[in-house]
Amino acid sequence: MQLAPDLPAGAVGRARQTKNGSQKPPFSHVVQQLAQANDYLSRATDRAGLALPRNA
Repeated sequence: MQLAPDLPAGAVGRARQTKNGSQKPPFSHVVQQLAQANDYLSRATDRAGLALPRNA
């Protein structure tokens, strides 16, 4: 039994179609975006003097 028969072989890492036809980015892309947002917010709070201690 195939888990995702609608996906072509080698489709890992590409946008997937949801049941309603919309595109969903691969999970690794979402994680990368969160890491970039976290980095940006960390730098912005550091510059503003609002950063929490790293061990908090």
